[in-house]
Amino acid sequence: ELDLDLPAGAGDGGPVLQIAQFAACPWVDFGRVLVGKAMPAAFTVHNPTGSAQTISAVSDSLGKGIDIESPQFPLRVPTHASVRVVLVWTPKAEGSFAAKIEFNWKGRRALA
Repeated sequence: ELDLDLPAGAGDGGPVLQIAQFAACPWVDFGRVLVGKAMPAAFTVHNPTGSAQTISAVSDSLGKGIDIESPQFPLRVPTHASVRVVLVWTPKAEGSFAAKIEFNWKGRRALA
């Protein structure tokens, strides 16, 4: 099971990462997943600003069972637009697992 720290709830019930200073951080829960089986989950990155924004993703957990399937990072999000990001969790062993992916914006680690 994975609880992934990300930002607050979307209109469709999914987590949303707002590209804004002091944005709330949501999480993604993959539920119970069998060892070796891949389970996708998605969240939305929303840019409420008047200009395109670029964010990057950093995590020691990437490549260790959790991966960003799409789109490619760094991610450029157009003005007043949203982009869906798909994560994939493939457990390598039994047990609980928690990870944090940090999203950097404007050279700050303001989004996590």
